[in-house]
Amino acid sequence: MEEPNVPVDLVILPQASLGYLRFRRVVTPVEYIACIRRLLDAPEMSPETKILADLSRVEDVAADFKQLLTLVMVKARLSAKVAPGTAYAFIAPDDGAFDACRMFEQIAETTLPYRINVSRREAEALRFLGRPERTVADLLRLAD
Repeated sequence: MEEPNVPVDLVILPQASLGYLRFRRVVTPVEYIACIRRLLDAPEMSPETKILADLSRVEDVAADFKQLLTLVMVKARLSAKVAPGTAYAFIAPDDGAFDACRMFEQIAETTLPYRINVSRREAEALRFLGRPERTVADLLRLAD
């Protein structure tokens, strides 16, 4: 699952109707958009597929307010097929990643079709997505 030179891992769990994104190192809007494009174009995705974005391995989010605003506008175009109210959860334990995700959430809340939640803990994000698992490791066992 983990590719050493790619800063984002993507796992689609069709049986859970969930896409899992695990970001590593430094995250930029370019990598985020490329991963979202891959996710939304995947044949296993449906308009109601929930998304879990895990930033627990991120060292830095390289985006300012203007870049986040642009990111939301691009994501809005990519998300045209997403059902309104689809759950999208971020796990962001680090202060920098948490703050960037909250800024994204505030910009996106009137633009994107998602219901967004930003959490510091895995269990809270999974609960928001309606999952019974308490950890991401337990969730990923579904992919085995």
